[in-house]
Amino acid sequence: MDRRGQAVVTGHTDSPNFPTKNAFQSTFDGGYGDAFVAQFTADGGSLRYSTYLGGSGHDDGSGIAVDLRGQAYVTGSTNSPDFPTVSALQPAFGGNSDVFVAKIRNDGQQ
Repeated sequence: MDRRGQAVVTGHTDSPNFPTKNAFQSTFDGGYGDAFVAQFTADGGSLRYSTYLGGSGHDDGSGIAVDLRGQAYVTGSTNSPDFPTVSALQPAFGGNSDVFVAKIRNDGQQ
């Protein structure tokens, strides 16, 4: 939860029609499912943003923390050789399964 009381969640979806809003990745990459990140308004009545996060393999968001600016830091695992990276410490897929840490701005963008 961010300091304004807005819940920010992560997880895994196999749904090609998962609800996205203000997404940096609005399309399902298929394969074995994508991680997702979503932020809800403080009353829980609507999405502020919701985005897929993943590539062509299996991607799973497993942890999340939010800083004072409302930026989410998401952790998880992936076996997608095309997992989206920006300024990555390890820019190429390393093998059978990798972990990731992704920063999502409070507007839902990377």
